[in-house]
Amino acid sequence: MFDRDLPKLALPRPRSDIVEEIRSDPPVPALMLASRERGWTYWGPLPKDWDRKIDLALLGFFYGGTLIHPNDPRNEVRSFEEGRIRVRGRNREAERAAPKRLEAFGLQAMSASEVRGTDAGRMTFALTDAQPDWPSFVYEVVPQLEREGWRVEVEDSFRHSVVDGGGEWSAELQEAGGWWFSLDLGIEVDGERVPPLPVLTSLLGRLRDMGRRGELDALAHNGVVFGKLPDGRHLALPLERTKAILTTLVELYDPATVTAGGKLGISAGELASLAAVETATQLRWLSGDRLRALAERLARFSGIDQVTPPAGLKTELRPY
Repeated sequence: MFDRDLPKLALPRPRSDIVEEIRSDPPVPALMLASRERGWTYWGPLPKDWDRKIDLALLGFFYGGTLIHPNDPRNEVRSFEEGRIRVRGRNREAERAAPKRLEAFGLQAMSASEVRGTDAGRMTFALTDAQPDWPSFVYEVVPQLEREGWRVEVEDSFRHSVVDGGGEWSAELQEAGGWWFSLDLGIEVDGERVPPLPVLTSLLGRLRDMGRRGELDALAHNGVVFGKLPDGRHLALPLERTKAILTTLVELYDPATVTAGGKLGISAGELASLAAVETATQLRWLSGDRLRALAERLARFSGIDQVTPPAGLKTELRPY
């Protein structure tokens, strides 16, 4: 009797146009670069170089828009796209090849217990001694993986952002008074002028700490050396150009003469060294043409020429 009081509901018929579409798209390896806290606590005195954080590469695979962990047990991935149910079979061979590719670049898999807060959809990798450092990995390996079709993302937590310092170098020389001058070097990085002197002097400090003063090759990899900017970014510098300017800076550099803005104070007697700086860096001078000309004259100076005393001079000249 209650049926007569119920409204008649018009239920839609099941759609007949939704079909399954079998796809064989290869998976896209997806790498996330991130920094996390270690999953264990160090007991006892801490080693000098111990770091409570660890830098990681997290690997997963995209099948369409679905991220899959390499150890996910499913044999196929289903998704609803553009009115169709798309079914993608797992390509285990491609998935096995990706970790091997990372291992070839010096990464090794880690257990989940070693790291806090890892991504549940990705497998965790960290660098071994086979790869020099993260800046080299970011600068050299990441572009190569992207060319191979990998999708690489960088989490805000990652500590190794790299910028290219191989662009134009410029210099500005100003009078500072009392036969002292101020040299301001700059490198064009992502549209901004960055002072390289703090970076270069930090490289000198690292070499001194290693007991390898002047051996910049010890810090380089594949013709590139990395210095650290004040904001934490790594600056990739061409090795040969950097070696040439450091040779000059070793002679000019005095920590007491470097200003907070990264300018170097030099005396009139040291101006001659600027010619070597210009050759080493292929500088573009911003100003100070008169001072630059003075530096060039000093660089060409080879000694005082001996001349014949003028007739009628009634005194004896000393040899100097």
